[in-house]
Amino acid sequence: VGYGQTSPFGGPVDMPTLQSLADRGVRFTNFHSTSICSSSRVALLNGRNHHALGMGNHSGLMSSDPGYNARIPRTAASLATILQENGYSTWALGKWDQFPNVDATPDGPYEFWPSGQGFERFYGFLFADMDQFHPSLWRDHTPLETPRDPNYHLSTDLADQAIQYLRDQQASAPGKPFFLYWASGAAHSPHHAPLAWREKYRGRFDRGWDWQRDATLARQKQLGLLPKRVTLPPRPDYIPAWTSMGADERRLAARQMEAFAAELSHADHEFGRILDELRRQGRLDDTLVLVLSDNGASGEGGPGGTFNEWASISGVPPTLQQNLAHYEDWGGPSTYPHYAVGWAMAGNTPFKYYKTMVHAGGVRGPMVVSWPAGMAARGELRGQFHHFIDVMPTVMELVPSMKDAA
Repeated sequence: VGYGQTSPFGGPVDMPTLQSLADRGVRFTNFHSTSICSSSRVALLNGRNHHALGMGNHSGLMSSDPGYNARIPRTAASLATILQENGYSTWALGKWDQFPNVDATPDGPYEFWPSGQGFERFYGFLFADMDQFHPSLWRDHTPLETPRDPNYHLSTDLADQAIQYLRDQQASAPGKPFFLYWASGAAHSPHHAPLAWREKYRGRFDRGWDWQRDATLARQKQLGLLPKRVTLPPRPDYIPAWTSMGADERRLAARQMEAFAAELSHADHEFGRILDELRRQGRLDDTLVLVLSDNGASGEGGPGGTFNEWASISGVPPTLQQNLAHYEDWGGPSTYPHYAVGWAMAGNTPFKYYKTMVHAGGVRGPMVVSWPAGMAARGELRGQFHHFIDVMPTVMELVPSMKDAA
């Protein structure tokens, strides 16, 4: 999710849950990731530079080189391990994708699985690019049958599971503190969303990525996220001006962004259900909530986008006509889509470039923190330089007060 995609950061994707957290907390305007998922996630959970954790690149590209073997040293305990040893329930839900791929068997080894990194319970998927309608899921160390419900969506399932974990804990150990790592598959490709959510965005992006980029920048300045003097970098030569594209190209590209926005809005809604459960239990105000993105918006859809990302990864991007054949169900179960790189450009406003690049568009991202019982700030901005590695030590400083409050 790019810096300029969510509504609290001036973007076009409606995220009322995230906005409510920002209103009750702070937005960090100078927060940094590593530009790729595996590296950012270990930096978050283990509080160290990703090279020191063996994750200098995506875990799927592991090698024997120091810093790139995807094996976290035992000297680097995770936040979940430390919290578990200090009386917390620890749960991981959703995407993992931060361990040696050769260990992905029902027989382990489990050292780098969630259970080996301090999480008592796990429900989710082990790799990236997961189908949101028909995912390959695991519960702890057991593979599950692929869901067959025609109304199934992974974000809803992950929210249901998180709510059940919270209820189970309250039934057996009321008042016990918890650490919930909720790693939604949204808005990683494939950009899958229920039809009703896709319909909400019909026509919203017909003016194109150039217009959206300007509109987002203006909104960011209005919100105080950026100085008034900020200007946009030039559009890269390989991204066409919206007005230079044919009618079919524009129609298809707008549809691509509709699916992405729908997936992200839907995930925001499902995350809101988890917060509603905490509110019902009377625990929301005393829960430290952090929402962040592990890298900038992705340009992996290429110049024209793709109805099947795996085709593009294989080096055979679909033609315009092949993409148009999937127009009606774009973002639905018969597609595996990713939007065109022009939307990633707009999504990383005001920065240049994208996910996987060590450039502001790849490493600068949105972050929101809310903790009404422990933090006086309401609706404020923070512009100091921060990075994923700062989260763990900061949380550790808060643990004693959090435990006392619980």
